Amino acid sequence: ERDYVAKDHADDPKLHLLAQSLTCIMQKGEEASVADGVTRLNVRKGVKAKLVLLDLAELKTKTDKLVGTVSDRNAIDHSTCTA
Repeated sequence: ERDYVAKDHADDPKLHLLAQSLTCIMQKGEEASVADGVTRLNVRKGVKAKLVLLDLAELKTKTDKLVGTVSDRNAIDHSTCTA
């Protein structure tokens, strides 16, 4: 397996976009849970538990079939995410 940190690989932008998107989703979910009264510690424990169960191959298979999938990483609005 190739190390993600290695440079000059064609999939690097795709992996980076996936990481940005997942981070944004986790942050929004964390804030919503905290707003609902869940402690931040419990929220983060839950996020970690969900990440372990994440099947990236299945996720890719499902999202590749979506109509209108964004392939331009600059077209996605990440302005609402704090990263």
